[in-house]
Order: sequence, then structure tokens, then C-alpha cells
Amino acid sequence: MAKLVAEVYADALFEVASENQTTDSIFAEFENFAELLREDGDFWELLRSPKISKEEKIQLLDKIFSEQYSQYFLNFLKVIVEKRRANEFLNIYSVYRNLYRDVAKIETAYIKSAVELTEEQKKVLIANLEKSTGKTIEPVYSVEPALIGGIVIKIGYQMIDHSVSKGISDLKAMLIDKVV
Repeated sequence: MAKLVAEVYADALFEVASENQTTDSIFAEFENFAELLREDGDFWELLRSPKISKEEKIQLLDKIFSEQYSQYFLNFLKVIVEKRRANEFLNIYSVYRNLYRDVAKIETAYIKSAVELTEEQKKVLIANLEKSTGKTIEPVYSVEPALIGGIVIKIGYQMIDHSVSKGISDLKAMLIDKVV
């Protein structure tokens, strides 16, 4: 149910943003507001509190954010408060973020290597990944010595494993198959 609610609100806002060519700015406002909620738990609780009227919450949003956010995003915030869906904000943000990243062709690549990659290696790797995927790559690097050597890349549902540990595992499997 929460997923469905989030999809409905995110889709509606994304459609409005697309029609008005403001998907980038709305996404930036969404990220800013989501960060605010993560940092200020009291404000987050205030928006979700049944003890404070919808009208008071809406006035507060107007007072604090009318200069900071676009009318589209501010109206969106007011609607979720009005419809008592403020508790779904982070879920709505997650769905909107996925919609935005899909349209903007942005993909996260989780890159594990046995040793820290140099800046030049990172630059070449990202350029090759962007060329092969046709998307902008946002890398998340980690070092995993258990790989022994090489690299493992996960983009979406695709896994590319060019690690020494994978090679050893494959070789072991081939040897076992030959013996049996």
C-alpha cells in the first residue's frame, strides 16, 4: 500500500515537473527537503503529528519555504500534508528519484576492487562504463582485499566480475568437473 501511495504522488509530481520542464529543479528541491527531514527529526515529527492541524502545518510550510522552493514543490508539500500523507514523503522521494534518474539516464555503479584504484584508473573505468551503458555513471567505490586482484562492478541488475578470486573459483569448478 505504501509503495502504491508513493508511486501515485511521485508520478503526479513528475508529470507536472515534466510538463513544466522543471524535473531537475524539483529533484534538487526534493533532495534538499529530504536531507532537511533526515537532519531535523523534530521538524519531521511535526509534519507527521496528528496533534497539529493541517492548516497550521500548511501555514508553517508557507512561512518557512515560500522563498526557498518553487510553487510546484511547495504545492506538492501542501497536498501531502492536506491528504495526511506526510509520513510517506521519503517513500515518495525514493520513487521520484528513480523516475528522475531513469529519464536523466543516471545509473549507480558499485565498484569493488582488491586495492584502491588510482584517479586515472577511475576516470578510464567510468568513461568506459558510460560509453558501454549510454548513461551517466555515479560510482560508489569500495576496496575488498578478498578479491585478490581485479574488479567487480554491479550496475542495476548486471554484475561484471573480473576478479582473481572469481577466476580461481571458476578454475576450481572446471577441475572438479573434469575429475568427476
